[in-house]
Amino acid sequence: MAVKLVCFASYLTRSDEPWSNEDHNASKFIKAIKGNRQFKGFATVPVRRNRLRLEMTNRNQAYRWFGHMAGDYLNAKWLQHLEGPAYIVPLPSSEGVVGATINRFPALRMAEELQKVTAYHTTVLDILRWREPKPSASSAGGSRNANVLRENLVVTSKPPPGPCILVDDVCTSGGHLRAAVAALEASRRLTVIYAVCAGRTCQSRPENPWAIHVEELQEEPPDPFDVLF
Repeated sequence: MAVKLVCFASYLTRSDEPWSNEDHNASKFIKAIKGNRQFKGFATVPVRRNRLRLEMTNRNQAYRWFGHMAGDYLNAKWLQHLEGPAYIVPLPSSEGVVGATINRFPALRMAEELQKVTAYHTTVLDILRWREPKPSASSAGGSRNANVLRENLVVTSKPPPGPCILVDDVCTSGGHLRAAVAALEASRRLTVIYAVCAGRTCQSRPENPWAIHVEELQEEPPDPFDVLF
């Protein structure tokens, strides 16, 4: 079964057309989520029928707002009908190497806020790490090829059996998510049902940057995987 990919904002990276205010709002929201990007001024972010003000001084609120967006969606679409627990697995940033201290881990912050909204249905499992340091795909030209990434991604402990929600900050090509799905399902314990991201990268202006974007994350042929348990 294909994994459902759900993104809650369109992250415009370039466009020949002038950006709208909402394009800028969504871009600032994603920069706040990433945690290593600066932005000027403020944005207003639609959360639970309110418009909330985002600035550099309160940028960490973006994680909580993502938790509301994704949690409300998953509760309505899936979790309220689920018998038994589900597990939330964050995809580590480029510095998330086995045995290393991670200073910036936006997906973990997102997963923790998502868990608060989904409450008793879910548990966060921080079990994915890179085997070796890898260049950031967004800022240092690192690979987005799923096969290359899969060779460097490991599951660090034996997870409990059950359905899984994968969390990452932004989806561009989907390579990191496909690598993570393959790693988790190679454990023969977890089945990834949803991948949720704050943003979906786009290069042309969307009609509505805040429209929820849903698609199927296409599967790739399985490769052997190393697991550390």
